[in-house]
Amino acid sequence: MPMTNFQLRVLTSAIYFPLLILSVYPRDIFVIFICILLAGALHEYFRFLSWPVSTQQFIRHLLLVAAGLLPFLALLLNQPILLGILALGVVYQIHLVRGMVERLSFEELLKNSKAHLFGYLYLTGLFSVLILLRDQPGGESFVWFLLFVVGATDTGAYFVGKWRGRTPFFEWISPKKTWEGFVGGLFFALVVSFVCHAVFTHFHFLMPPLWLSLVMGLIVGLASAFGDLLVSSMKRQYKVKDAGKLFMGHGGVLDRFDGVLFAGLPLLLIVLIWSAF
Repeated sequence: MPMTNFQLRVLTSAIYFPLLILSVYPRDIFVIFICILLAGALHEYFRFLSWPVSTQQFIRHLLLVAAGLLPFLALLLNQPILLGILALGVVYQIHLVRGMVERLSFEELLKNSKAHLFGYLYLTGLFSVLILLRDQPGGESFVWFLLFVVGATDTGAYFVGKWRGRTPFFEWISPKKTWEGFVGGLFFALVVSFVCHAVFTHFHFLMPPLWLSLVMGLIVGLASAFGDLLVSSMKRQYKVKDAGKLFMGHGGVLDRFDGVLFAGLPLLLIVLIWSAF
């Protein structure tokens, strides 16, 4: 008997969320695991732009993916992440030179380069944020907080949307999403934020005061919802249902980590501001 969509979601979460949580300790394992996820995400994204058919195209595809991993390679070699970012910048310059050698017009070069630059900024940049979040004082608890709240937002939106969903929400991007599901997701985010604060402080994990934890949860929930919409918009543009097939029942890395990536940046900003005071 085939599993329902919800059962597949639960199975997928059971497989990858504990692995990500366990990867928080020690740091190098966490970085390696993030590298694997980033490689998968870059592969999915660059495959959208140009499906590799010939051997030459496949090699170029692999090089584009490998270039996006340079900042993380610097971290694993105990070098500043800036060194990896600079190396990625040089690779991007080589990509521009290659376009000129191939006699692309400036308009074609700009269009092509913008698409690749977005991929590196969005994927390499936002996966780097997860490392930076982990490196903050008490960073383990903030990574856990991010995962739990994003998961709660997705679950709340799914259940409430199924139960009471009537009013379309960004239907030009994702016709099945509703305002009721969106609000339900935010409610679940607040509830889980409260629970995380209570549990983490009980076990003496570093956490901001309750009011700020709730604000963090609300912002993470909002960002997670719009991260989901962004990837939905991307898939609609390229006319695909799922970005990949890595996670059974819920597509690829881009499908599964859309909310986590988009929510990590504002959470890191809040944590940095709070830590400064």
